[in-house]
Amino acid sequence: MDTLKNTNKLEWAKLQEQRDWHRLSTGMGLDPATGEVNPMVLAYAHQVQQGMSPRSIPQNLRGAVMVYLDKAPQQTYTSDAIRTFTSSSKNLMQNYVDNPTYKMAMNARPVIDRIEAAYSGPHTAITDADLLDGLTKLNTGGQAITEAQINTVLHGSSLADRVNQWTNQLKGGGVLSDQQRTEIHDLAKQVYGNYQKSYQKLYDEATGRLRGAQIPQAFWTLPDLNAAARGEAATGTAAGMTPEPAPSTGVQYTPEQIAAEKKRRADLAAQGKK
Repeated sequence: MDTLKNTNKLEWAKLQEQRDWHRLSTGMGLDPATGEVNPMVLAYAHQVQQGMSPRSIPQNLRGAVMVYLDKAPQQTYTSDAIRTFTSSSKNLMQNYVDNPTYKMAMNARPVIDRIEAAYSGPHTAITDADLLDGLTKLNTGGQAITEAQINTVLHGSSLADRVNQWTNQLKGGGVLSDQQRTEIHDLAKQVYGNYQKSYQKLYDEATGRLRGAQIPQAFWTLPDLNAAARGEAATGTAAGMTPEPAPSTGVQYTPEQIAAEKKRRADLAAQGKK
């Protein structure tokens, strides 16, 4: 519990800088006069971690207790409480993990990771092929890119014509230019954004149900795919659902190789400005 108390003190320090700190601190169960967690909030949070149902918390304290518990890792709960919350979360989420939108987004996630790795790695025919293959998989995985998005990246050129050009270039033993790699990367991000947008509606509905059932965030089983856009780490793994892995080339890039590739691109960009 000491770790959680320290976490809340840090939050308190941040809230003091805000104009409405009094309202926010009260909502988090902090005493506005001291910055300490309300003893009643701590007591009820501990009981929930021991297995008590959150519905047994008095209504006037329930919100503060749940905000407090949202910061608590699963290790702070008893095995009985973990089983109860895990089972409740899984039952609530089953319809969502069976939803095609969910499955498409989960399958797209490792593909975009592979594309990012290929784009930031050394510029080789292998990484060029990874980029193009990844874009094709995303664009045929259920969320096709729109004409407006194509125009944003290709400035009026046809996607089909450009893909044929890239494919023939690689088949002929060549490599893509830095501009071509950037175009593929940017198109892939546009397509993945469509997956994220569609998934967010599902995520918001699902987490709304989890909150309504008073299930702490440590037991939420849907990943927040848009967390990175907010500067947070994407977390969560759905129970009983394993995303389809993206094919691997078996190529691993060392930090030194990645740094060398970034320097090469920076040097090329500098030369272009001269």
